[in-house]
Amino acid sequence: MSIRTIAAALLLGGAVLAQPASAASYLITYTGTVSSGYDQTDVFGLGGTDLTGQAFKAVYTLTDPTPGAYVYNDGFAGYTYGGTDYGAGIPSPLSAKITINGITKAISGDQEGFAYQVDGLLTSSGYDQVYHFAYDYLYGGSRQTQDYLYNSVYSYVNNIVDTSNYTTPLDYSAQAGDSNNYGYFQFYDYNYVTGIYDQYASGSLTNERVTINLVSGVPEPATWAMMLTGFGLVGGAMRRKARMAVSFA
Repeated sequence: MSIRTIAAALLLGGAVLAQPASAASYLITYTGTVSSGYDQTDVFGLGGTDLTGQAFKAVYTLTDPTPGAYVYNDGFAGYTYGGTDYGAGIPSPLSAKITINGITKAISGDQEGFAYQVDGLLTSSGYDQVYHFAYDYLYGGSRQTQDYLYNSVYSYVNNIVDTSNYTTPLDYSAQAGDSNNYGYFQFYDYNYVTGIYDQYASGSLTNERVTINLVSGVPEPATWAMMLTGFGLVGGAMRRKARMAVSFA
């Protein structure tokens, strides 16, 4: 069977069942140093220690689109957000983790997850920005926990991004004139029975580099159906040609 026949069959299958792209996973990574902070309870293996000057790595996992999460993009600002802060059953599109001193702490983002990007340097607003935030909160019984992480870089003088699409690949290192010390973390777990912190560390962050990378994308069922239909058409055409070859032998 000719390449033209195969291509026609695959195109026919695609025309019948073509659907929008499925959700994909992205990693947003910030690296830099703790500009000021304190580890009170050995959260990062440095109990009772000043964290200032420690290197950090913050990694956000973004699923986009997340069904049920809020999405907006007007060409100037693009963002997605969700979590129980916005209503019961509203999913968060973002989770996070931060590593300091070789120890990694995770934040589910179930309370709130937010990815935000502004491409406005050449507009009247006059700035570009990337911003990510994940937040967990629990209060009940004998304890209260409150963990969160946010990182951002923005600039009124340097071009950080060329689009408001917050999933576009990015590799940006902070430059002179940027505001890159906009970041904070906290891991807080207070026990009301004992009156002590089971976990407490917090600090401010200076973001030296930020990257955004696609890590995976899974076809939707309709996409698989499209592929199978195309291959089925190819197989049918090949069987018909085989029968014709036998008839004229």
